[in-house]
Amino acid sequence: MIYRVAWVLVLAFLKIAAGFKIIGRENQVPSGPVIVVSNHVSNWDPLALGTALTRQVHFMAKDELFRNFLLAWLLRKLGVIPVKRGRTAKSAIVESLKVLKKGEVLGIFPEGTRNITGEILKPNAGAVMLALRARAPILPVALSGTREFRKMKAIIGKPIYLDQYYDEKLDKEQIDKISEDIMNNIRQLLKTA
Repeated sequence: MIYRVAWVLVLAFLKIAAGFKIIGRENQVPSGPVIVVSNHVSNWDPLALGTALTRQVHFMAKDELFRNFLLAWLLRKLGVIPVKRGRTAKSAIVESLKVLKKGEVLGIFPEGTRNITGEILKPNAGAVMLALRARAPILPVALSGTREFRKMKAIIGKPIYLDQYYDEKLDKEQIDKISEDIMNNIRQLLKTA
C-alpha cells in the first residue's frame, strides 16, 4: 500500500517537474522473478527506475541510509535491502534471493555507485550471479536526463534470458563477459534517448 501510494506520487512529480517519459513499457516482464538493471548517474535514478515499471521494485541501498530511524522504517516498507559498501554482504544476497524466489522484481545498479561522468563503468557481476542462481531474466533499462533533472527518460529494453547458462558452471571471466554484454545493451538503449 505504501509503495503504491509513493509510486503514484513520485511518478506524477517526475512527469511534472522533469518531463519524465517511459519508453518500452511493453518489454516489462509481467510476472515471475526479474532483475532490472540500469546505469546510475544521479540520486534520482532509483525513483525513475522504480516508477518506470508497473511492478514493485526492491532495491539494494547503502546501509548508511538506514541509520535514521524514520528513514529506515520507510525504506523497509518500500522493500529496500540494506547493503554494506565495499564488500559482499551475505545478508543482502540472501534477502535478494528471497525477493526473487517470491517471484518479485529486484533492482540493481551494476556499476555499484553513481557515475558522475555519465560514461558507463565496468559492471559488478552481482546481477548476473543472482540471475543465474534464481533463474531470473534481466531487464535492462537506460536512464537519461536524471543528472540534469530535465527531459528524463527511462528506456526499457527487451528482457535478457540466461537459460543457456543455468546448468553450466561458469567461471569469473564468463560471468564478467555476460555482465559487460548487459551494460553494452544499456549503452545501446542510451543512444536512442
